[in-house]
Amino acid sequence: MKTVFVIGAGANVEIGMPSGNQLKKEIAGMLDFSSLRRGMVSGNLNIYSAMQHALKNNEQILNIADTIKEAMPHAISIDNFIDAHRNEPGIILCGKLAIMESILLAEKKSYLYSYLSNDNEKILSTWYPLFFQKITEGCDINEFIERIKDISFIIYNYDRCFEYYMIHALCIYYKIGKKIAENIVEKMNIIHPYGTIGGINEMPIDTTLSINQLLYLANNNIRTFAEDSEKTKRERCAIRDIMNNANRVIFLGFAYHPMNLEVLFKYIGIGSTKTVILTEHIQCYGTGFGISEKDRNHIQSLLKETTSRIDQCDISDVSCTQFFNDFWYRLSFRK
Repeated sequence: MKTVFVIGAGANVEIGMPSGNQLKKEIAGMLDFSSLRRGMVSGNLNIYSAMQHALKNNEQILNIADTIKEAMPHAISIDNFIDAHRNEPGIILCGKLAIMESILLAEKKSYLYSYLSNDNEKILSTWYPLFFQKITEGCDINEFIERIKDISFIIYNYDRCFEYYMIHALCIYYKIGKKIAENIVEKMNIIHPYGTIGGINEMPIDTTLSINQLLYLANNNIRTFAEDSEKTKRERCAIRDIMNNANRVIFLGFAYHPMNLEVLFKYIGIGSTKTVILTEHIQCYGTGFGISEKDRNHIQSLLKETTSRIDQCDISDVSCTQFFNDFWYRLSFRK
């Protein structure tokens, strides 16, 4: 059975990462440069210095920062706001820099960072170990490597928490070296449709970036809804192949926003970049924590309308941790 995990921001809230609303508030605080007009220090100086390096116009920088800061309470997300200003390079750059700085800081405050420092208590109460238990059930290391060929991950988050957790957990569980674990995770079918703040090898979790590095990574690693780079096109083709071949799709902490659903389903069933057997039926399971019953019913109907191949759909009002407890036997990966 080919399984696709679609992972959104809500999934990593459970390990101490910010929700979309929390991220908006943090970005607004980082871009509060109002005191700079009076010669005082305020906001995130890394972002300010990077913007100075790029634009060299202090008043323009302050105006851009004010625009983003004031708009955050009214935006669905920072991504939606950047997309609404897709023809304004200054806003796009400033928004991407704010995303970079926010996620870098959040990773260091997350349960994952404690876990990497051998403090397991917090992360062991989340869905991460439950997920790991399911995908390694009944497997030695070689069988696990074969099993994950049938599992794909489409992650709508900029952080690298999932990858870092997998590397550390594989090292502990299978008693393998870090390089071997990194090689296994690098070969897993993981796609971040909007990019990440950096690769796990190019930028360790405790990295301190120079201004030039921050600018480079913001420009090259963070992508918006409307960007149409060659890498984006390749990844959209890969997502189409994955979804064409899926038997089971599992949504974790996903918000079901139309633009994100479009990335998954817009081209489903259309010609592939490689030979793919189009599956006849797809089972959909997912979390809908805090979503009303009527909206969850609407989401289930929307998913079924997206493609006639979805014949079973269950979006539950549960957290990701509770989801694995409730769906434990339905999530078997044994052949």
